[in-house]
Order: sequence, then structure tokens, then C-alpha cells
Amino acid sequence: MLSYRHAFHAGNHADILKHETLVLILEQLRQKDKPFTIIDTHAGAGRYSFDDPFSLKTGESRAGIKRLLTFAAESGTDSSRVPVELKTYLAITASYANRNTYPGSPEIERCLMRHGDTCILCELHPAEAACLKRNMKLPLLYRTTTENSSGGNSGQVHIHYRDGYEALEALTPPATARGIVLTDPSYEDSSDYEKAAEVFARVHRKWSNGILVLWYPLLNYRSAEIASLKRTILTAAGQGKKQPPVLNFELLVHTKESHQETTLRGSIGSAIPRLYGSGMIVVNPPWKLTEKIGNVLPFLADTLSSTGSYTITDYPAAGTPHLPE
Repeated sequence: MLSYRHAFHAGNHADILKHETLVLILEQLRQKDKPFTIIDTHAGAGRYSFDDPFSLKTGESRAGIKRLLTFAAESGTDSSRVPVELKTYLAITASYANRNTYPGSPEIERCLMRHGDTCILCELHPAEAACLKRNMKLPLLYRTTTENSSGGNSGQVHIHYRDGYEALEALTPPATARGIVLTDPSYEDSSDYEKAAEVFARVHRKWSNGILVLWYPLLNYRSAEIASLKRTILTAAGQGKKQPPVLNFELLVHTKESHQETTLRGSIGSAIPRLYGSGMIVVNPPWKLTEKIGNVLPFLADTLSSTGSYTITDYPAAGTPHLPE
């Protein structure tokens, strides 16, 4: 589907969950001097303006990243109010918010890459791909204490105007086998759930040590598809000689009962359909990711909503005896 534009939702609660997870994993990969590969299958435009008509139409960033940054600013030096695990994500997003901009996953990846690391960005939407190409040439607005390459890591970022699923299967395992895949499809079509799960299963068989990260929306009318997606990935992870741990967590900013969507574009009793939350599946989660996410999710649930909640399920490497129903 090529009608989806992420600018409508840039900086919302789902982006916060997705991008905080990405930051935590990249920070862990940066702990060793060895290079790593990032494959971002649905890269989008890379950067988004809060003044974009798409963003203004939904206003989702106000209840998302803007609320979070305001809370963090008001907390000041009181570290007890904001988890330390959010420090890097907040620093990156604040640097861009000062320019009225939100960094998408490609920009966050550029910010945290080092000399020798490789980032492969895939985008099929023609307008998004064109924006991505332009945005990846812009100077970074945030730099880590570790020196980034000059020119915004030029030479390490490779942009592919192609289907992300096809590219992922074709490009794995990468030459630098230490790395991460981030996949966040639009899920406009029900086939995306099945396709994402099946591609992840096949990629895991080819790249058993790769960190595979999949984002998914929480929508009432897609409950069956979400359960099937989880079963497919967990079953695939439980097969073969190496059975990796799988981490699954969800952030709910509304109650499930309050959101009875019938389609992505229309809902019962609401002119503007909203996700009641979203989730992440991480195959081969890095060391201590479960603990770090466990510190972050309660804070996000409380800060982003008066009815927020969360779940964390850590499937052991020895197998997955309790698959989602």
C-alpha cells in the first residue's frame, strides 16, 4: 500500500515506543568497538516538521513527544522523575524539537552510528523516498560524544528505493553480521501482518544472530492478525539449532474497550480513529533490554495517558511453551 504517510503520526506514542527501543538497542551495540549493520525496511522520510499539514491535521505529536519533552524539561535535574534509560532518546528528540522537527528512525540511526557502521534504508513510497534522499544529506542536529563522521555519516548510509521486505531477504545476512533490523510497516492491509511475520521467520533462519525488531499497532479489529503474527515469529524462533530469546512488550495509552475501530480509516463513535497502543517484538534482544524496558514502560504509561498501561513478556531461549492464543 502506497497511500500511507508517516507524517500524520510523527512523534506520537507509537513513535516514542519504537524509537526508544531502537535507541536502547543501538546504545548496547555501541558498547563494543566492533562495527554493526542497521537495516530499516520502512524508513519513511527520515525527518518530519511539526508544521507539516499532515502533522497539524492529527495533532498526535502534542499528546506524544511534545508532552514527554515538556515533562522532562519541567523535571529539570530531578533524575528520579525520568528514567535514565530515556536520556539519549530525549536528548536526540529535544535537539530536533528545538528546530520544530521530529527525527524518524533513519535520523536516529544516523545520530548513533559510528565510523565503520552501516545503515541500509529502504522506502518504496515515491514521495517519501525522495524526501528521505534529501533529508539524509542534511547535517545532523544531534551528535554523541563519540565523533560522528563528517557530512552526516555520508558513505555509510545506503538508500534503496525498493520494497523493504524484498530487500531484507536479499541483503541478509549482511557483510557485517552484527546488527539490527527495524521493521514498522503501515499495516494498512491485513496481509502486512502475515507478510511481516513470515519474512522475519525466513530472515531469522538466514541470520540467526541478528537482532530483529518488529513494531505492530494495537487495533481491536486486528486482534486475530496480531496473535497470528506473534505465533509465527515465536514458532520460527523456537526451531533450529539456536533458539534465541524473544521479548514482546506493549504500551497502551487508551483502554482496549475505548477503541472499537472497524477499519484503519474509520471507527465507531469517533471521527478520528486512534490506536489504543502498540507493541514491539524483539528476537535476540540485547543484554538487559528487558530490564531497561521494564524501567521505561511504567513511566511512559503514566506520563502519556491517564489510562495508560503496559505488558512485558520475555520468552526464554529454551523454547516458547506459551504461544499467544
